[in-house]
Formats: sequence, C-alpha cells, structure tokens
Amino acid sequence: TDQQLSLDVQRRLLMLKPKMAYQVGRFSNNEALQALVETLSDAIDLIGNDKNRFQTFVNLFEAILAYHRRYGGKTN
Repeated sequence: TDQQLSLDVQRRLLMLKPKMAYQVGRFSNNEALQALVETLSDAIDLIGNDKNRFQTFVNLFEAILAYHRRYGGKTN
C-alpha cells in the first residue's frame, strides 16, 4: 500500500546493519561508534515496512550527520 515501504527499500535498509557492523570492526575500541551502531540497528528493526517510521529514521540520521559535520566531522 501507499503507507508501506517497498521490498527493495526494506532490503536496502536492512543491509545498512552489516555495513555499519563492518565500520565498527574497522575502528575497534570505539565505544561511541559501537553504541551509535547498536542504537541505529535497533531503530532499523523497528521500522519494518512503515513509511512513517522510515521517515522518522531518516530525519534522525540526517540530524546525526548534521551534528557530526558541525562539530568537526569530515564530509567524506
């Protein structure tokens, strides 16, 4: 329906979890990154196929990126 995410979007969203886990592995001993990835992974699990929850997740993710960039994070 119009209020549900397509299967392709759901699959792509779920693929973020192993990609994030890989990044945690690259930066071992980074407790802050580990906590962020755990939180985002839990949030992804809660989205399911709900477009509104997905949009909330996107907004949260964009806010995290904006904060990171504002306080000295690299853009690439």
